[in-house]
Amino acid sequence: MQEFDLVSVNWETVRLMQAGQFKQETYYLEELVRWGLQRGRVRGVLYLAKDGISKPLPLGGRQFDITIRGCYAVGRDGYVIEIPNDPQGGLRARFEANSDIVPLFIGVACNERNDVPKLQPTVDKGLLACQGLRRKYVVSSDDSNSNFDWVQVAQFKNTREGLDPLPDYVPECAFLSSYAPLWQKQVEITKIASSVIDELISNSSLITTRYLAAAMFAGSLAPAAQAAWDEEHPRAYVNRLAGVLNAQRAQLRALPTPNLTAYSDAIDMLNATILEIQGREWTTGYALTRIIDCLRCLQNLYPKLLLSLETTARSAPPQNFPQDTAVPAQTPSNQNRSQNKPRFGWGDT
Repeated sequence: MQEFDLVSVNWETVRLMQAGQFKQETYYLEELVRWGLQRGRVRGVLYLAKDGISKPLPLGGRQFDITIRGCYAVGRDGYVIEIPNDPQGGLRARFEANSDIVPLFIGVACNERNDVPKLQPTVDKGLLACQGLRRKYVVSSDDSNSNFDWVQVAQFKNTREGLDPLPDYVPECAFLSSYAPLWQKQVEITKIASSVIDELISNSSLITTRYLAAAMFAGSLAPAAQAAWDEEHPRAYVNRLAGVLNAQRAQLRALPTPNLTAYSDAIDMLNATILEIQGREWTTGYALTRIIDCLRCLQNLYPKLLLSLETTARSAPPQNFPQDTAVPAQTPSNQNRSQNKPRFGWGDT
């Protein structure tokens, strides 16, 4: 659903106010907000409380009861979801678990809009009363109903004891700070990368080969050690980290292949992770978990690799490089200077 009903009431031509005019103006404002969110490419979870999704309670068969609160999101079609962060004002719903991995979606109703409301020529009695109207929300494990705009907020594993949340799943968020576990993964990545850089520095030495390798790895790893901006998009952050992993892999492959199991393990893990991220079918939580595993693998490799490089450098025979013949510089003659004089510039007379 990509069409927008951006039709506003022309108040300059209104002579008699009726309820249909205010209704059409409400539609216009809602569609205008949706248009702005769509064109600004804002979608996903804006904020989700850390404990905003309760543990699903079995009701018999495949039915489960769940409560959601503190969830503010924008659906794929730009409709807004706003569930207050209030224990008494949460959304309580039932859904079915029909598979081993059960996704949890929140849907907001996409009500049809008339281009022009039907206005009555007489006084509209609807103006005598005013009531609140809130969007209709549903919770489901299936997002195929096109009458709703959907956002996935959780994922569970179906076990005999019930539904257990997948620890590595993070919903698609608009910002890194939208969800506390997502921000915590960013903090963990920053700490690991900083720790690896510190170990590279402490394991460096005066041996040229070992020093250059440590400086090379530390320099390309520095962007991962930089704390992220809290309003950065999670996928942009993952792509930045993927660039760091690409640089680490290229530098490892440029070195002489050492006889180390940790080296082969690191190359294999980097290859698999980079290939998965390039496929763009990953979820944010899974990608960040894989990146954390890669950083820990590099943390285990680098001390062994630097020691191996120093041992190789010490055992290698000295190399004699041919010396270039130095040619003394010659002062150009007056004739050469006049020939090289610029035709235009400050030197012209």
